[in-house]
Amino acid sequence: MTLADRWLLPEGVDEALPEQAAKIEHLRRTLLNLHESWGYQLVIPLF
Repeated sequence: MTLADRWLLPEGVDEALPEQAAKIEHLRRTLLNLHESWGYQLVIPLF
């Protein structure tokens, strides 16, 4: 594996650049806050 190959994402995996990532994170946080306001608690499954 060359150094250039190490930076390639696996097939089927994409990335969000900063502007899009900020929009996604804002939406994620908005939804989490909304659900919290309804009494839900955050649960993260561990593998």
